[in-house]
Amino acid sequence: DNASSEIKTVPATAVTSVFVSRCAPETTTEDFRSFLEKKNWKIGRVQKRKTSFDSYSTFRIDITRGDDEQEGEFFKPEHWPKGAFVKPFERRPQKFAVVK
Repeated sequence: DNASSEIKTVPATAVTSVFVSRCAPETTTEDFRSFLEKKNWKIGRVQKRKTSFDSYSTFRIDITRGDDEQEGEFFKPEHWPKGAFVKPFERRPQKFAVVK
């Protein structure tokens, strides 16, 4: 009987990963945390990514969605600094070696 199980579960969490680019090169993860905390979003990872050029910086930001928050909410232009490029963060598939 599933209802009387001794194994407890936790609610699933939905995380939206956001790619933000075209930020000034001196922008730090702490700058982004401070900026996003004012929005009352549940911020997880804030990671500065390597870029091809030193003229801008790029970030991956993980946001835990609440039950009443839709994923699209996090991509609205009014939530981000003017001139920022914002899109869903794309995870690249892992490469695995084939063992023969």
